[in-house]
Amino acid sequence: MDWGGLRVGIGPAGGRACEDGRVARDKTTKNRLTVETLHDKKEPPRAATMPWWLAAIGGAVVAAVCGWALVAALVLVAQLAGVGSVSAEGLILSTKVWLLAHGGQLTVGGTHVTLIPLGLTVIIAVILHGVAGYAGKQDLLAHGEVHQASATWKVAGVVAGVYAVVVQTADFLVSDGAPQPRVGLAAAVLAVVLAFFGARKAIHWDLWGRWPVWARVVPRAIGVGVLVAFIGGTIALVAGLVSKRAEFVTLTEQLNPGWAGGVVLTLVQLLFVVTLAIWCMTWTFGPGFTVGDGSVISLAGSQVGLLPAFPITAAIPTETSSANLLWLAVPVLAGAASAVMVLRARPRARFDETALVGGLVGVGAGLGVVGVSLASIGSLGTDRLAHVGPFWMPLLVIAPCIMGLGAMITGFVVGLIRRPAAATGHRWWARWSSGDESDVPSVEQTDGGSEHANPKPSEESTRVGDATAATATGTTASTAPASTPTVLDPTQPLDLADRPAPPQDVQLPLDFHPGER
Repeated sequence: MDWGGLRVGIGPAGGRACEDGRVARDKTTKNRLTVETLHDKKEPPRAATMPWWLAAIGGAVVAAVCGWALVAALVLVAQLAGVGSVSAEGLILSTKVWLLAHGGQLTVGGTHVTLIPLGLTVIIAVILHGVAGYAGKQDLLAHGEVHQASATWKVAGVVAGVYAVVVQTADFLVSDGAPQPRVGLAAAVLAVVLAFFGARKAIHWDLWGRWPVWARVVPRAIGVGVLVAFIGGTIALVAGLVSKRAEFVTLTEQLNPGWAGGVVLTLVQLLFVVTLAIWCMTWTFGPGFTVGDGSVISLAGSQVGLLPAFPITAAIPTETSSANLLWLAVPVLAGAASAVMVLRARPRARFDETALVGGLVGVGAGLGVVGVSLASIGSLGTDRLAHVGPFWMPLLVIAPCIMGLGAMITGFVVGLIRRPAAATGHRWWARWSSGDESDVPSVEQTDGGSEHANPKPSEESTRVGDATAATATGTTASTAPASTPTVLDPTQPLDLADRPAPPQDVQLPLDFHPGER
């Protein structure tokens, strides 16, 4: 018991002190009072290393430079391997590829490319999340206590504003024609979302705290459903790559990139592997995707024309088989995963509530899948490859339906199986009784005829024996707990020698020590 900076414990006089401050008990009935001083081991308070606004501005610039440097390294290595020198055109091309990750347009030899390398976008997003969290931490360390909402939004606004300005300036410098305002807008949206969640986490703002209890887990459950669906698409992509590894090797040998070119080719394919995984994710839902020229790749059937000269395109699932329908388990499992998140957050919820909220998060996760698929639509040129990516209109109907149905069924079945049994007349102190529920006091009649529940006995009164007694013959009789709990006077010694022993034929509480009397 902690009391006024002291730890007070009662144990047998013949006990043996342990390393953690407890006292080992023996069979003696004498007790002693042990007191030890509590020393709080707190780390010294940390101080901010820089102003939050400087960290936000510098972090935004660092995120932009890191993303550009990653692309520039690939292009410059390719130039060195090809012609043995580095030119300004390589730096301009690196900047255009970096802008492509923000929704820009890359023009190479009259070919217009708008397909976003989502792998690079994910890397940039991770950096933005980290630098915003660092800036938010500096604000918290500098002021000790901050208004969490305003502090989060100001950090996110500064990071997003500076990052958008850097991206739009780079587009203005390398653009052949008029600048692309959508690049700066897309960069601002990406930065404000990632910076918001990064700063919120560092400032410890409970964003969902004011939501209803049943709704607090909904955003996390939707995210889990989208993640499971994406993992299913990744598995489908890897399965296609394993089954067609011979074609992958053949395409790589035909390109003959050399060792340096091979490294660059591998890294470039990794930048687009997230995009291909999203395509395969939509394939597991049924509608599938297109690679231009009227081609269709879906579970029901595939019509494929010429594919881009990337070895990883060999992993695209183009075979038509009835076994492909087994991949429909991916969206069902994704919806079930969303429902499981709801069930974990509400372990005592009724089955109707779990089914309703499960269906809700399943539909939300399906809409999230559609939003992710929209980001993977683009072009790899003109004419035949003018449009590549998922068929988002059919997916808008199928994804929420199938994931919502899977989540609702999962929530209903699991909630029905684990629903709590009725606990009428049972109280937690009934385990000290003889097992007869009639002896357990639950309500009492007043003079007015109304029923009122007996007050719950306190833990202290139960420990000193106010709730139960044991008879000499081994049988027990339950008595009503005292309406007024016993108040312990710390200045008076405690005499627990006459404390009645608990009955031997009932389950003991977890905090009961057999040696105590």
